[in-house]
Amino acid sequence: MGLRNHPGSQSVNGVNEYKCRGEILEYMPGRLLVYTWIANWNDQPDSVTVVSWDLKAIPGGTRVRVTHSGLAAQPVVRDAYRGGWPGVVANLQKFLEQ
Repeated sequence: MGLRNHPGSQSVNGVNEYKCRGEILEYMPGRLLVYTWIANWNDQPDSVTVVSWDLKAIPGGTRVRVTHSGLAAQPVVRDAYRGGWPGVVANLQKFLEQ
């Protein structure tokens, strides 16, 4: 799995052309997705972190919990992800509601 974008207007750790890769570790359709995340904008670009998407059906919708672990020693991106993942979830919600 991989992701790459065109140069953007925002920079994290001096990077504005974001590239990441990883492998799916666990997948339970409709319930759980866990994958490794190796990103060139991380404080330690070759470090392996793990992203988990937990989904739970609740009355009227789905509760989504995203957990990004392995960032204890990466303070710059830890703060960036803290603000970034909520935006990703909001964009996903907007897309799914269309």
